[in-house]
Amino acid sequence: MPTTSLIDLTDARDDDITSMLTHAHRTITRSKAALIAAIAQFHARGLAEHFGAPSTATWLIRHFQLASSTARELVRVAVFITQHPRVADAFYLGRLSYCAVRLLMAVVDESTTEDEEDAIVAAAEGLTITELRAALAPLRTPREDKVEKIRIRTQDDGWTTVSITLNPDTAAEFAAALKTAELSNYGDTTTKVEDSDDQPGDVADQIAGLDPHGTHGAGVVGVSRFGAPARVRLMGAFKAVVHIVRSQPVSRVRAPGAEVIYVVREDDGGVPRVVSDPSAVATGRADKLFNARMRTLLVDGVGNAVSLSSSTRLATNRQVKALVAQWSGVCATPGCGHSRWLEMHHIVDWAQGGPTDMWNLVVLCSACHTLVTNGQMRITIDDKDPSRLHFRARGSHFVSCRRGAPVSLESLLARKAPTAA
Repeated sequence: MPTTSLIDLTDARDDDITSMLTHAHRTITRSKAALIAAIAQFHARGLAEHFGAPSTATWLIRHFQLASSTARELVRVAVFITQHPRVADAFYLGRLSYCAVRLLMAVVDESTTEDEEDAIVAAAEGLTITELRAALAPLRTPREDKVEKIRIRTQDDGWTTVSITLNPDTAAEFAAALKTAELSNYGDTTTKVEDSDDQPGDVADQIAGLDPHGTHGAGVVGVSRFGAPARVRLMGAFKAVVHIVRSQPVSRVRAPGAEVIYVVREDDGGVPRVVSDPSAVATGRADKLFNARMRTLLVDGVGNAVSLSSSTRLATNRQVKALVAQWSGVCATPGCGHSRWLEMHHIVDWAQGGPTDMWNLVVLCSACHTLVTNGQMRITIDDKDPSRLHFRARGSHFVSCRRGAPVSLESLLARKAPTAA
């Protein structure tokens, strides 16, 4: 029997699609808010027992085919919003998503004052979930009963399960050890590598972490210098740690970088080639393939590539470390949050006179950097207020104040709008 789609959007304009998405999402959010408000009343009135269920969650499972964990979460959120009307109002109006409300539950409690709740809600309305999670992290109350522990459980067939709970400091050291071990799997661990913070990174430092497919590591042979090892490489990194400890070599791989060297020859048409595999990059436009990194070539008056450009084109190791720390180890673009395949982008293009100074650099993942290179996203410094960084894409405009988490311009303007007395 032939079927027809509910709505045929094949011929819809791009702007109509985005408008429909925005409207549908707001409708879904408000509908979910209404559902949770009803659950709150159902729970407050104790109607579950009246309708033959031992709890509100059980009644929801029975009637709505919900998973047990989902039902219990809905009840917890329902109880939360009855206790915090300001969060509830923003939720009902569609200004806060369900995910945002769940995040706020970790920091808003009975000790939160009305003014504090207002400030938290106002800030949350202008942040993506990625930035909101990072902003709320310092406000979470740490559990005092947590202790470090490691459990090793061996099964009958010899397979072993290792479970580790670490405090943040030890966890960071463990992650760094895994990263070093991951890199040692792809390079020489016995050769000393110079590690001067003031030396500019070479071409490899700038493009070694590039994922040419924009998939941030999925199915890509290369290894990113930044972030924790990809999930598919965690086991290899862990085994490398074990091997390093057992064999006790001196690992001199310069964290966090894997040394991949590209050679660009004047008589080779300016095509960059990998030293170990000259055919690795034989065709294609270098500026697209390497995310515009190969604009470091200098060209003479008749168009011949003559040499690599000045080393000031490349961020120094010290600058890279500072920038990555400044942006919390993730891509600076709103909502991205990727911690691998990071690159240092000149806000004012180097070819247009933009210096390789801290104020003119921002951390981008390779995919977002490609969007900027292709003109699909623009990053600019505010003409009147240099402390503000603007992220513009079609249909969105975010502002980073003093290189902090980007906030939607709409939300930023709403905060400054005068209120009626």
